[in-house]
Amino acid sequence: MVYAWQTYAGWKAVDNDVERQAGNLAASLAQQSSSSLELTDSVLQRMQFWAALRGIAPPQRPLLRALLWVRISSMRSIRELAFVDPHGRAVVRSGAVPSADTAATERRALAYHATHPSLGPWVTAPASGLQPDGSLTVSRRFNDRRGQMAGIVVATVRIASLQRVYDAVDVGRGGRIVLLLDSGETMLQSPSALARSPVGGTSRVVAFRRVTGFPLVVAIEFASADAFAAWRVASIVDFFGVCGAILTFVLLAGALLAEMKRNVQTREQLALFASFDGLTGLFNRREFDIAIEREWQAGLRDGTPVALLMVDVDSFKSYNDRNGHQLGDAVLRQIALTLRKTCGRPRDVVARYGGEEFVALLSATPLAGAVHLAENVRRGVADCGIEHAASPYAVVTVSVGVATMVPTRDRSSADLIRAADILLYEAKRTGKNRVVAPADSDHLPQTPHAPG
Repeated sequence: MVYAWQTYAGWKAVDNDVERQAGNLAASLAQQSSSSLELTDSVLQRMQFWAALRGIAPPQRPLLRALLWVRISSMRSIRELAFVDPHGRAVVRSGAVPSADTAATERRALAYHATHPSLGPWVTAPASGLQPDGSLTVSRRFNDRRGQMAGIVVATVRIASLQRVYDAVDVGRGGRIVLLLDSGETMLQSPSALARSPVGGTSRVVAFRRVTGFPLVVAIEFASADAFAAWRVASIVDFFGVCGAILTFVLLAGALLAEMKRNVQTREQLALFASFDGLTGLFNRREFDIAIEREWQAGLRDGTPVALLMVDVDSFKSYNDRNGHQLGDAVLRQIALTLRKTCGRPRDVVARYGGEEFVALLSATPLAGAVHLAENVRRGVADCGIEHAASPYAVVTVSVGVATMVPTRDRSSADLIRAADILLYEAKRTGKNRVVAPADSDHLPQTPHAPG
């Protein structure tokens, strides 16, 4: 009787731990997937903003094409960007003639947005189905001034980066991790060899978690045979006597503690992945969005200004084309180090905004102080003396847009970001390697300028 109770209790403990482990792992991978896709979506939001503001008529297309080249040059996870009109024509595209699969997927995305008024992101599976070196399409709708759909902006994204994260997680010989669309279409799965499920009738433990902000779901699947293998061995050993039972208990306890420790380490690693940019070590876009809302509310409560520096590396595509992505990555790390040294107060938040673009969020900082720090950043990067043959300055430089606002209830943090972005484009347009700020914080720009 005691043996039977111990056996059942051991089985129940393993069962509960497997279910908890599957749920926690699914949640961590869903968060990592969301963070990876948010970098792409930040590019689409910028494209959506310009398309809605300027339209996609022929006179605007050189500006839109320049915007695409600025974004595509440093986002290696993005295969292609495009502005598509309501008739399905890609009026501006970053690449050459698209593949039939890309064109078909863009038409499917357009058909979805034509019947759904939301301006948020949508993910479309490739028309040809899952491929070893596949891609997925992220799109957003933009409207004209009457609120009617004027087209969509599209990013075709390589899924290899997500595949590497999924393949790094061990789910046993019979387990797998699957990324699904809400419609049930499979985007990717690990192991990446597309392993089949075991024969029917095999018991399995499955956990699902939604990817925040996107129509995607992460599913974790463990084969019960794998999960309970150690328990079965322990039960057989326990049958032969008290000594065997004690030994088995010690082994199981040690294995459980080791597994719990591995789970904690895995969750901590995934939490770090979800908060920091892997290349530069700065905060990522997700953490910046949280920080700017926090500082905006603090400024609204205290009546203090919030300042934002938006920093972009000048002629970075030319540098990458001439020197290669490895040296380009080293440049981004050096600029990140300069930003950290310059904006180093405890509440300052420095983040990689996307590609070669960075932001520095400064709490309780007036315009003059923000401009002073921006000039220090610009000089600090130029003083590094990183050779850049394609630059008129012969070294790597940055352009900086500076904006400050005292938060009020009729404005939001998005207004501060938009103002800094417009001023950054003015700095690029007027010669680069410069800081552009308004005359004072009461005269922020209202109409954006074309990038140089």
